[in-house]
Parts: sequence; structure tokens; C-alpha cells
Amino acid sequence: MRTILTVALAVGLVAAVMTPVALPQTSTARDQLAEEIPNYTRPDEEIAFAGQPPEEVFAKLKEAGFQTILSLRSPDEIDFDEKKAAEAHGMTFVNIPITSSTITDDKVAQFSRVVSDPENKPLLIHCGAASRVGGMWYIYRALFDKAPEEQSLDEALARGLDSPALEAVVKDYVASRKGKQ
Repeated sequence: MRTILTVALAVGLVAAVMTPVALPQTSTARDQLAEEIPNYTRPDEEIAFAGQPPEEVFAKLKEAGFQTILSLRSPDEIDFDEKKAAEAHGMTFVNIPITSSTITDDKVAQFSRVVSDPENKPLLIHCGAASRVGGMWYIYRALFDKAPEEQSLDEALARGLDSPALEAVVKDYVASRKGKQ
């Protein structure tokens, strides 16, 4: 618990009051997940981005408050039953398999529905290393949130987009649909 110094003016007198305040969860839990999950970032309490979480981390994801796990990997890319692991810990599991050649309007709409639904929050979005996560985030921010493309790309890069080929695909996707949403 930290103490916040409050300065109050009362009838010309200055009084300093030390008030203990409970702060939000420390970054320790986040740091711990970052040590166990590749490319894990959680810029806010609502959403986190990552590579594949190991099976043994799912209990910690629930402890960290996650309600939903959104996987962008196909089941054959994972060596355990991720749906079973998530549901065993009381989390919802959603799978939208994405590759650079399978980004479709339907999959983008599914992604948007999951990401924008408050019932799914806090939400962890992952793929193998987080590049597809960043790519889909770029599409979501640019088309659904109408964020400037440069800002959307900066966010996508910060969330894991590191494939120049995938970056070109998602930029082309956004350019071909800009103004049609």
C-alpha cells in the first residue's frame, strides 16, 4: 500500500494529510506472466497480447483475472488441448485460426466481436509468437476503431507484429476495405 500526500487549504491554513490508498494490482503478477509467456504485453487491464502460453500457465492466467483466451493458432499448431486447459480454469476459449493467407472478412468480423465484447474482458489474445496478434490488432484498430494507420501500425508492432510479409498483407487488407466498414 502506498501513501498519497494530500494538501488541503482550509480557511487560509495549509494542512497536509497522509492518506493510505490501495493501488491496483502491482506489476509483479504481470512481470511473472511476462517471464513465462513469450512476447507477453499487457498495456492495460482489459487486454493482453502474447505468444503461446504454456499449458502450466493457465491457472496463473485465471489468477491474473483473465476471462477469455483468444487463440489465433490452429489446433494442430499446439501440443495440448488449449480449450480444455482454459475451460478447466473457468475461462472462455475462442479459436480463430489465422495465417497470412487466411485473413478473411469473416475472421476479421469474429475477431472484432470477441475483442469489443466487454463480457470477454480481461482478454488474452495469442498466436505462436504474437506476430499474427499484432497483424489482427492493426486491422482492428484501423478499420473498427478508425485509429490513424500510423498509430495502428505502431501498436501492432508493439504487440508483436514482426513479419514484413504479414505486415504487407494486413496493410493491403486495410487499404482494400478502408471506408467500407
